[in-house]
Amino acid sequence: MTNREPCHINVFCAVHGIKAAVSWNISHGEGTVAQLQFPSLHTVPYFDEYKGISGSVLNVSRVNPELTYSCTAKTRFSTASRSATPWEYCQQGKISSENININYLITDEEACSVNVFCTVYGIRVPVSWNVTHGVGAVSQLTFPHIEYGTSFNEENKNIYGAVLEVHNADPELTYSCTAATATNATSISVRPWEYCQQGGTLRDRSYTIENTIRLVLAVCILLSGSLLCYCHINTELN
Repeated sequence: MTNREPCHINVFCAVHGIKAAVSWNISHGEGTVAQLQFPSLHTVPYFDEYKGISGSVLNVSRVNPELTYSCTAKTRFSTASRSATPWEYCQQGKISSENININYLITDEEACSVNVFCTVYGIRVPVSWNVTHGVGAVSQLTFPHIEYGTSFNEENKNIYGAVLEVHNADPELTYSCTAATATNATSISVRPWEYCQQGGTLRDRSYTIENTIRLVLAVCILLSGSLLCYCHINTELN
């Protein structure tokens, strides 16, 4: 695939081991089928005699969801066809904000230094960080910029992402993590300075809430026990 929007795709139709005439046809819904021929430049036929491959490349720009393409291979003895829907290929390659996960770790709370992890699961995509000052222009983070994105890929786990290291976070700076496929790109914005104001990490705050609940329960139990003892003593005295 090439370009992001609109979807621009090349579809390869190949026949192995047989020298055949390969052509593409197009249909609109249930409408008539028209053969794609030169000089329309929609298809590029090729033949590799050494490898025994006959084929044709279908070049589609501005993919229409209502169009279906059919590749036909023809020899002197038989004809066979196979359909393809480029629109579906483009949809499979898209990414949304739901595919992006953001986590962070405060490395220095006093200086407000934060590592922000932008991770994409299950989709092999390049991930990058950008920074903007207020409503100013966006620039990509590259060396020797202090705040930078370090890419990490764990292909065996289908995990792809980038780490943003921010030192002395500026309250006016917003950072954007972008994941891009061949068909589209999506971004999530974060403000590391706000993480420092919240304190700790997401996990730290979770533990803090749990400990607070435990403390409240302990105080309630202690007060209930004291009240029962007080009532019991009063009953004995009376």
